[in-house]
Amino acid sequence: MASVTSCGAALQELRGFGVMASDDGTQLKTNVDIAAEGWVLGLLEGSFPDDQFLSEERFDGGNSKPLDTTRPFWTVDALDGTRSYVEGFDGYCVQVAYIESGVVQLGAIAEPAASRCYVGIRGEGSYLIDAEDRSERLHLDPSVAWPERPKFVDSTHPKGPAGVLFERLNAELLECGSAGLKICRIADGSGNVYFKEFKLKLWDIAPGEVILSEAGGKLSNWLGEPFPYTGRATHFERVAALPNAHLTRVLPFTFEA
Repeated sequence: MASVTSCGAALQELRGFGVMASDDGTQLKTNVDIAAEGWVLGLLEGSFPDDQFLSEERFDGGNSKPLDTTRPFWTVDALDGTRSYVEGFDGYCVQVAYIESGVVQLGAIAEPAASRCYVGIRGEGSYLIDAEDRSERLHLDPSVAWPERPKFVDSTHPKGPAGVLFERLNAELLECGSAGLKICRIADGSGNVYFKEFKLKLWDIAPGEVILSEAGGKLSNWLGEPFPYTGRATHFERVAALPNAHLTRVLPFTFEA
């Protein structure tokens, strides 16, 4: 957890100073992404020199070593929500996960703008930890009724199939940039549904999966099927996150244009 919280604090200090960005139309990359990944990976690799790591910048740069998928590995997304970071919004985070035998065992997501960190440990619960190191266990109470206007978490007003679902649910938008934080908004109960067609990557969703699962929710594809966290596949589409008690209100989802 120290690696993500310390990196988050550094991101806050760096914000607005000498950020160099490039945008290929699908993804925004900055020098801060690279610096942040170097910070987190340096701490983790120094602490666990025999472990494997799958990180966004190394992978996208073609510098990632092939994973031995029979062994555990870490995922590192040292700046998720880069566009929010660059454009002055709060929805960005630092996140890591530890995966063994295709199961996410540990997830940590630091939210620098709110000075807090979400942590999930398989079989031991998920927690929200504040700046004073006080922790609150996350629990999605199954007795809580589905709201008349559920909060639909996204960075912009949803379009396409997600827009169809938004209208079906008579939802209202809860704005959030980072994919990892969107999942956390479901885990902490501030949001009710996250539903995205956009292609997401293993390091985007693995940390949030265990946090949400331990809180009483589920991250899956639109058919309700879990994603394979084996390391063999790195890109996934059609992601949904919901409380367990209300999965059937959305899943399985079918759409006809």
